[in-house]
Amino acid sequence: MLLSPIANSSAVCVLQDPKAPKRPMSAYLVFLERYREQEKKLNPELKMADIIKKLALKWRDASDEEKRECEVRLSILVGAPCLLSYTSGGH
Repeated sequence: MLLSPIANSSAVCVLQDPKAPKRPMSAYLVFLERYREQEKKLNPELKMADIIKKLALKWRDASDEEKRECEVRLSILVGAPCLLSYTSGGH
């Protein structure tokens, strides 16, 4: 996809990959990927929107330990430094 500059501006045309993610993944999205299929098997009659709502409530009630685990998985996926070392004070 090619973005064209606005007339009389100094904007530059940028070639962007249309399949590129709009935003970086979050720990919440890692959590959803982890439980989505499991929840779908347990409740096959539910629509995906309803499954996501259930998982959102589960995320809200998740322990800090489980959320940190998702952050660690995320850091492994994206190759970033482990967030656990920063939150626990370890170096």
